[in-house]
Amino acid sequence: MPAEYLRKQTLAHAERFITPALKDREVHMLRAAEEARALERQLYETLHQQLAQHAHRFQRMAQILSEIDVLAALAEVAVTRQYSRPTLDDSDILAITEGRHPVLEAMAQEERFVPNDTLLDRERRQILLPDWA
Repeated sequence: MPAEYLRKQTLAHAERFITPALKDREVHMLRAAEEARALERQLYETLHQQLAQHAHRFQRMAQILSEIDVLAALAEVAVTRQYSRPTLDDSDILAITEGRHPVLEAMAQEERFVPNDTLLDRERRQILLPDWA
């Protein structure tokens, strides 16, 4: 074994050796890894602080995106299931022609859902009772 080789570790059936140059390289690599972790930690903390200053903007953006998502999903369902927009006015009459309940209609996939008319007003029809009642 050359004189500059130093015994590093004895194993069960072998021995490990290292040279001073390899030892210096090992120390250099370990130090570099440590410095890289410290730099990464510092960059992360800096980024975190910068993002925290704009947290309210991110929260507002998330709120707007969630509203867009909900409206887009409802629009897709309306087109797919052929929903129509109601006409609203200031009268005291609630008139629904061929009204369909979305949940009941979806549950009645095997049977045909029968749309229903509804007419309520303040003067004559204030309570809706089925014909059989």
